[in-house]
Amino acid sequence: MNYDDPNMSLDDLDEQVRAALQIESSPRQLARLESFWQQRSRAERRRRHVCRAAVLAVTAVVAVAVSAPFWWPEPARRPVEANRPAPVASTAPDPNGVGAPEPAVAVQSPTQERSLSARRPPTAYERFVFAAHTLKPVTGKRPSAIAKIDEVIEQLRRDPDANARQLAESSGLMTFDAERLLLRRLSRSSDDKKHAVLQLLAVCGTPRSTSQLLRLSRRETQRDEALATLERIVTVEGLAKAVAQTPDRRVRAAIFRRLFTADTEHALDAYLSLIRDDATRAKALDVADSVSQRMLAVLLARLDDEDKAVRLSAALVLGHANGPEVTNSLIALATRKPSSCDEVWIALTACRGEQAEEFFAYATCQPQLLGQVNRARMWWLRMTL
Repeated sequence: MNYDDPNMSLDDLDEQVRAALQIESSPRQLARLESFWQQRSRAERRRRHVCRAAVLAVTAVVAVAVSAPFWWPEPARRPVEANRPAPVASTAPDPNGVGAPEPAVAVQSPTQERSLSARRPPTAYERFVFAAHTLKPVTGKRPSAIAKIDEVIEQLRRDPDANARQLAESSGLMTFDAERLLLRRLSRSSDDKKHAVLQLLAVCGTPRSTSQLLRLSRRETQRDEALATLERIVTVEGLAKAVAQTPDRRVRAAIFRRLFTADTEHALDAYLSLIRDDATRAKALDVADSVSQRMLAVLLARLDDEDKAVRLSAALVLGHANGPEVTNSLIALATRKPSSCDEVWIALTACRGEQAEEFFAYATCQPQLLGQVNRARMWWLRMTL
């Protein structure tokens, strides 16, 4: 490939560059390349003009310095002549063989400049720019965060048993961005997609999601799922605190019941914290209609807790739950250890039924038990006033 051929045209050079790079280019891409070369040509012309102006300035300074001794003593000579630049003889021979001097600065037309620039070989930088403008990107446009989260929601909607955490991590989104987009879709998505959104929120959500999940739990059809998602985010302790953040009595009752029936010690402790609160005690006790065998054992164990508030809360729950099994368990504690803590007798005082009445009738006739009975009745009297 000969780039120095004087008969080579711009089209020939472009064709050879394309052949060298083995790239199929469009007319638009060739136009970009030609525009790039024209810009380079103009920059080269400006550089040459600056260099020539600098040479002329240096020549003028040298001429003034050399001729100063000759014209300084003569006041009649005009100093302006000393600043006139001396002509620079051209060393190029005349085409006719005559060595006539020519100006050093040969002004060329823009057409000649483009022609000379086109006849030179392209530089490595020009090859790179040409390839960069002609090659198509290997990958398409990166999907936005919205497109990513929508894709994950759709995958989870099609396969509800898929691992939500793995899908959320595969999206590459930060937790804050994922939660923000999921909360936006929680209020806008259809019911069939809300399940997928809640599954993702359970693994991406933070306490910032509490208000919107409580708002969603006002809908009866999605109340249980919304509260389950909230519990996974803030744990049972946070779910108990969320009671104060919702004015809806149905949602509050659902939280009370969820904590009471969870059948775990952590959930029971969170429920007992609501019993200790005067503002929530009455409504929280309303859901304590019955206790399981395991829950009964845990509540009886709480009657020996070091914290008096915990013992009193457990006693109130046992007394409200009532039932033959609860009453028999409390009677057994009081009989085995007459000097039991006051909370055992308070729970017995709250129990209803024939067994509780018979036991209190017996206890009032026993001097060693009468003190415990009176203290429990006095406590209830203060509570009712």
